[in-house]
Amino acid sequence: MRAVVSAARAAASTRAFTMCWALCLILNPPADAAESLSTEIPTRSAELESVIVTAHPIPGTEDELAAPAQVLTGSRLDARRAVSIGEMLSGLPGVSASAFGPNASRPIVRGLDGDRLKVLSNGVPILDASAASPDHAVAAESLLIDRVEVLRGPAALRFGGGAIGGVVNLIDGRIPEVPIESFSSQADVRQGGAAHESAGIFRLDGGNGRIAWHADALARRSSDLSIPGFSRVPVLRSAQPDAARDLSGRLPNSAANAQGVTFGIARTEAEGFFGLALSQNSQRYGTTLFEDGVPIAIDLVQTRLNLSARQSGVAGGTLSIAGALSQYRHAELAGDVVGTEFRHQGGDGRIEWNRQLGPARWVIGGQWGTQTLRVTGEEAFLPVNRGEQSALYALVDRTLVKSLRVEAGGRIERVSMQSEAGPIRVDAIDRQFSLRNFSTGAVWSASPTTTLTAHLSHSERAPNAQELLADGVHTATATYEVGDPSLKPEQSNGWNLGLRQSVGPLRLRLDIFEQRFNRFISLRSTGETYHPIDGESTATAAFGSGAAQSRGAEIDFTWTAWERGAKRLNLEGGYDQVRLTDQTGAPLPRIPAQRWRWAAAWRDGNLSARLEALSARRVSRVAIEETPTPGWTRIDAWLGWTLAPNWQVQLTGRNLTNAVIRDHTSFLKDSSIAGGRSVLLSLRFQQ
Repeated sequence: MRAVVSAARAAASTRAFTMCWALCLILNPPADAAESLSTEIPTRSAELESVIVTAHPIPGTEDELAAPAQVLTGSRLDARRAVSIGEMLSGLPGVSASAFGPNASRPIVRGLDGDRLKVLSNGVPILDASAASPDHAVAAESLLIDRVEVLRGPAALRFGGGAIGGVVNLIDGRIPEVPIESFSSQADVRQGGAAHESAGIFRLDGGNGRIAWHADALARRSSDLSIPGFSRVPVLRSAQPDAARDLSGRLPNSAANAQGVTFGIARTEAEGFFGLALSQNSQRYGTTLFEDGVPIAIDLVQTRLNLSARQSGVAGGTLSIAGALSQYRHAELAGDVVGTEFRHQGGDGRIEWNRQLGPARWVIGGQWGTQTLRVTGEEAFLPVNRGEQSALYALVDRTLVKSLRVEAGGRIERVSMQSEAGPIRVDAIDRQFSLRNFSTGAVWSASPTTTLTAHLSHSERAPNAQELLADGVHTATATYEVGDPSLKPEQSNGWNLGLRQSVGPLRLRLDIFEQRFNRFISLRSTGETYHPIDGESTATAAFGSGAAQSRGAEIDFTWTAWERGAKRLNLEGGYDQVRLTDQTGAPLPRIPAQRWRWAAAWRDGNLSARLEALSARRVSRVAIEETPTPGWTRIDAWLGWTLAPNWQVQLTGRNLTNAVIRDHTSFLKDSSIAGGRSVLLSLRFQQ
């Protein structure tokens, strides 16, 4: 087994060396090319009052969309950067995280996660295995992201009916889209934090007006997370004493290290561009889990090829193409021995044509994707399976009168799933699903300061491989999971009503929503135990479907309390709540707590500062076999100071009151907690 691990690491190292060698070549351009580089300094961290949400089928600003959306960029993004994507976004209105330790935390939007939430990289699915299990990290690095777009609700038909929960789009600029006639560089180093993190990134962008290129590299290392007190609750420490896990002040088996390198190149013109990017991301991290006293870790490698193109003037409109191919593997290690290995190969492509015809803008597109998943080893709870999807969609945005705009869209999709026979009791399957998704919305500018929005949708999602085929012990959920090969597509109908109000220095956003599910697919305890071949008794959980309902509200406001010249003080606040129940009205597992957020943001020329408090209410209304989760309040602070035109220092303080934080959304809420009081220092050079 150790030989297998060594061979895999050697292969990954060889690929990384090859990519680094290519990177070195482009960093030494011919003399004539070097002379053509200008000395302009880009301002990548600038914040705009209104920004375009590119993940929406018909781009517009946040207030122009019928479905709610939010964009993170500049200092607001810098203040949130974290090891995991889930931790970085948790705390935004309606967004929480799976919180499976500090290294594997996936976003949850309005209580929905897994395949109901699409995580994209530059508009294309990540193509990793993070949706299959909560202990699988998202194969993306927050330190390299320029911008994050979050769409709540099933608004993005272009990404599939499975996006019932929403879309998270991570944008990093790996493929240049506009002509570049300059050379720019950026370097960031970070030190500190609750995980004693040491990290650095290096980024280069350049071009000669026709050929543009991008390159970046990252290295990050962290140790076990510092925590306030013990990670496990007193009941577990008393019932199951474990000296290896019950260490006060430290979360055992939570250290991590990661490396990544990317190179992108594009031919750019005023009318469009065509580009490719090759990247590799590798991570090795502790899961905080132990098996017979042996720590369980994950060794992850993803190699990804991205393609993107856009050309205007095609049949009077603009033609866009985006796609990716991915090879992904991760080994789940007990010590240095491979216990289980996941191999995922996939591809996804989309072609779109959009055109303005009078008062209406049309988008017509098609999407195709394929993926193959192989799980081998001790925890092979899924047989080899292959899935394919193909879809056609059309969307229209039309201004009826000056103050009223409507948008509508439809998508037809074909999904297939084939598998080999399972190891114990699952037969080979060949399922086909025909899906239909519809969406319509309206934006009414009732006055220059008031905008009302409404959105209706019908969404259908095919069951995934795990829901159909699971058959084995899954350590991450501590259950023997049993799939149901006869599951039918999940269906839902939903609405969202929104208010956008701007009165003088006050900007208010309010959204209320409801989603009614037919055949909501979930994993629930059967109350029984199953005896696998080795004779061990394990609690059993089975995938099944039934009616369910999600409803909630989100409030977010910003008030410019004081402004004079370059000095500005903003006060912010927010509240979000979601309730997800089954057909009997009983709560489903791991639903986010009600939360309040308060913040003050100060800007004075070269100085920016932010103080934020996030408070989660106690969760007492719980599902069967769940335990209540105490409430908590976390206070964070961030300071950014531009020392010179090219240098910036950032100081981030997290959980300044050293609060004990357990997330009700986490499978590990009774055995793992968030990091304690910490300070992290970051130094950025940009030229």
